[in-house]
Amino acid sequence: MLEVRNTGPNDTVLNLGIMLANGSRQYPAAITLVLTDAEGKGHRAELAEPPGVIGGRLDPFIVPLPSGASLKLPLHISKCFWYASGQLEDFEPDPKKHYTLQAQFTGKGVSQAEAGPDVAGIALMPYWTGEVVSNTVAIGPK
Repeated sequence: MLEVRNTGPNDTVLNLGIMLANGSRQYPAAITLVLTDAEGKGHRAELAEPPGVIGGRLDPFIVPLPSGASLKLPLHISKCFWYASGQLEDFEPDPKKHYTLQAQFTGKGVSQAEAGPDVAGIALMPYWTGEVVSNTVAIGPK
């Protein structure tokens, strides 16, 4: 489980990625996982990725986060798409091995072009921008 907390004094809005089909499918593409094995080799993953061809509506996946609030997202490592040097990697974490895991979030706003004419006002929201990295968590067999 990944918990995102607003520890700042101001309410904010997060742009977590994209939504398809009027929000029925949500992809937190702004969050990347970094899994490091015992030899120090890192593997990067996106929590989820939409199919290659999108035939309908595409919207920003935005979430309001008041000061002091948090949001929990499930982490399903088996459903991740792993990348090495920007290329899709054929990697499956070995449940018998130990790893460390970190999450990285890159916050950005939503432009008028991304918002679309029917929801143009979302481009004016106070998005949190920047990069943040989680604490490191050890995972693997007990």
